[in-house]
Parts: sequence; C-alpha cells; structure tokens
Amino acid sequence: WGNPLGDLTDLATLTSDHPSDVIGPGPVVRFPTASTHVITATIGAATHSVAVSVSPAAQRDTLARSGSEATALASAAVLILLLGCALVGMRRPRSGS
Repeated sequence: WGNPLGDLTDLATLTSDHPSDVIGPGPVVRFPTASTHVITATIGAATHSVAVSVSPAAQRDTLARSGSEATALASAAVLILLLGCALVGMRRPRSGS
C-alpha cells in the first residue's frame, strides 16, 4: 500500500550468500572478501535481497605517520647540547677582584 513502516531494522534477520561474511551484532555485515554479495533481509514471511559489490581496500606500502618526526626532535636536542658546550667553552676564567 506504500505506507511507511518506520525503522524495522531490529526486526529483520540478515543472511548472506557468502558463508565467510560476518553478520551482526545488529544490522551490520562485514565482508572479508571482495566480490558481489547478496544480502537478504527477512521479517516474518517478507524478504528482500540486495546485491552488494565489494571492492578490495587500497594497499599502503608504508604506515601512516602521525605527530612530529623523531629525527627533528633529536636534531633540536643535539643542537641545544652543542650550543651549551660552546657557551661553556667560551667562558673564560676570570681573575679574582
């Protein structure tokens, strides 16, 4: 009749045509393989299926970087240490007055 039924997610039972798919908890489906998966929702005698095409995730060659570089921090520490040593070396003993 086209009347809105509201959110029926909690009443639906989800199934997949791939046994490796992980269903749940709740209305969540995880796809460990990239291919076309047919997901079926069933409420009582009513069912509806939808095909979901899953693409493989992009591969990364390196780990993502976050925060400041450790080498920059180490370089700054070495520079400060060298400046401190130079200041100590430049200090001349003073004759007592």
